[in-house]
Amino acid sequence: MILLINYAVALVSSIVVGAILGMKISFDMDSFEGSVLFPTPFVALGLTALIGYLITLDLISSVIIGIFASVFSKFANKIFPGVTDVN
Repeated sequence: MILLINYAVALVSSIVVGAILGMKISFDMDSFEGSVLFPTPFVALGLTALIGYLITLDLISSVIIGIFASVFSKFANKIFPGVTDVN
């Protein structure tokens, strides 16, 4: 039960921080830009599972994972250059 709460906290914090950072709410299937709905929650859930497997999770680390996931999704195009939308 505690693990599910940690997943929920990471998910909610990633969505909230993504919205605060000004990411788009809906995602475009023809674009590689990150949005609040994709890939931000999936990055947060994956990182939560990875950190939960490697070390012990608590609420603070779940919030930090959510913040990191939203910042990573926001700047993914700058971290991994070369993926451009060719139209």
